[in-house]
Order: sequence, then structure tokens, then C-alpha cells
Amino acid sequence: MTRVLATVGIVVPTHGHNPFLRDTLDSVVAQTFTDWVLVIVGDGVADATAAVAEGSAAREPRIRFVRQERQGVAMARNRGLAELGDRVELVAFLDHDDRWLPGTLSVLLAALARADGAVGAHGLGRFIDGAGEPIRRGELERHLRDRRGVEAGRQIAWPRGRPTSFANLVICTCIPVGTAVVRRAALERVGPFDPRAVPADDYDMWLRLSRLGDFERVDEVVMEYRQHPVPTWARPRGPTIGLPYVRRKLLASAENTPAQAAMARQGYRLCERAIVEDAVTETIRLARARRFRDGARQLVRAILHAGAYLRAAMSEVRSSRSEAP
Repeated sequence: MTRVLATVGIVVPTHGHNPFLRDTLDSVVAQTFTDWVLVIVGDGVADATAAVAEGSAAREPRIRFVRQERQGVAMARNRGLAELGDRVELVAFLDHDDRWLPGTLSVLLAALARADGAVGAHGLGRFIDGAGEPIRRGELERHLRDRRGVEAGRQIAWPRGRPTSFANLVICTCIPVGTAVVRRAALERVGPFDPRAVPADDYDMWLRLSRLGDFERVDEVVMEYRQHPVPTWARPRGPTIGLPYVRRKLLASAENTPAQAAMARQGYRLCERAIVEDAVTETIRLARARRFRDGARQLVRAILHAGAYLRAAMSEVRSSRSEAP
């Protein structure tokens, strides 16, 4: 008999002036699964946004609002986790400008109930604009369905029916925040979000969790990912400032088993190769369009990542020789 899953704790961090928070919270209140509690963490939040959070908490007893000085999104997520009650066994994270579909929690919990050994379950996302209307139809869904994975030292297309595992995440993330529910016990085993990994702190968390078990995947849209020009969170400079740190941390982690360490090296090499191929393609495209300055930047990018690819390949060779009997 499948056990009825327990209370879901939801963490929504927010910061600054956020015109989308009410829509995000309304999407939680509209869930067909009703056994949830939600903590909004105001991290250096503006008074107008705090008023929205306070109003939602006043109307809905399952919602709480806490404030803190600005510490960043990772620390806000950690604060939310610490504020969840003891009866919470499952946790979901939702960004303050995205929203769920009414059946999101029901769909994810049903998948998790069927997979006792999984650390969590996740689904797909789709793009919406600032007004909540669909944009770039099918683009995010296709990207998230097209998972790649490491198997026998090679990159392969991952079958849709297979769970998402460490073998996928060593190449790239395919679990946007807001598309997943995870077991609280697993979160407690791997520890808090790493603030040094921002804005890739969620990717770092999924990697750490995937060492413990797989994520059951649902081939269904469960989250709407809002694309808009309004800055609602102060992020570190540079779009991928945390990603190199996460990948170095992955390679060096003492938590890796020998098999996971080898897979991490293979995933890093394959990722670098994909970046080189993309940069070369962009260099050619921009040169044909006579955008030589932009093309030169892409060429430099290709050269830098080609060096990283070669170093990774050499490291794999050295590791395989040292591990040989």
C-alpha cells in the first residue's frame, strides 16, 4: 500500500521591490493538494513587498512571513528551511516571481509516492512573460526533456522514462527551482544551501542530493518560469559567477564515491566540449554576419574552454592510470 505523503513545507524567498509575489503566493493557495505550510523569507525586502507578504499571511493561516537583513538568496532559503515546523517531511522551493499550476503538488507527490528510494521528484517548466502570458512556447519544455547523461564514459541521450540522476547533473542542471519536491531528511543529510554558489546554489543542492539517490521525473509542466526585465533580486556580478565554483566543488568533493568521482570528471569534460562546440558555432555565425567583435569574444570563449577540456581529458587519463591494477 502506498503511504499517504506528509505535509509539504514551501520556501519562497523574496527581496527588494517585487511586483509578482502576490501572483506566486496565489498559485500556492490554489493547489489541489492542501496539506502544506509556506514560509516567505523577506531578505532585505522593500516595505511594499513586505506588505503583500504580511497580507497573505494574515488571510491564510498556512503562510508565515519572516524578515532578515539582506544576506542573499541561498541564506534566505536556509532561513526558510529552519522556520518549517517539525511535521514537514517534504520540501519545495518556489522563486518569488514564478508560479505553480493548480495540480503541481498533487502531480509531484504522486510521483514521489511511487518511488520510495528517490530523494525527490521534479517536472517540467514553461516560460511566461511579466503579464503571465505564455512566451517562447515549447522551448523550455524541449530543453528539460532533452536530458543528457554519462554512461560508460560517454554522453548519451537519456530515456524519458528514467529518473534524473547524478549521471545527468554532472553535465548540467535540468531541475529548475520550482519544479521539484524533495525529502526533508535528504536535505538535512547534505546540509544547507551554499551562499558561495549563488546564482547556481540550487544546482549545487541538486548535485549534492543526487549523490544520495535519484529524482523521479514527471513528463508534465508543473511550473511557469517568468521572464521579465524587472530586477527583483540582487545577484552577484556575472551570469555564471557561481557555476565555475560549483563545478570545481563537484570535482574535488570528498563526498563522491570513486564511481561518482570518475563520472564527475567525465561530465566536466563533456560539458566543456559542448561549450567549445557552441562557441565555435557562434563564432562562425557572427563572422558571417560581420559582427567581428562579438565573434572574437566567442572565439576567446572557445579557446579558454578548449584548454579546460584538454586539462580535463588529461586528468581523466592520469586518474585511470592511477586506478589501474
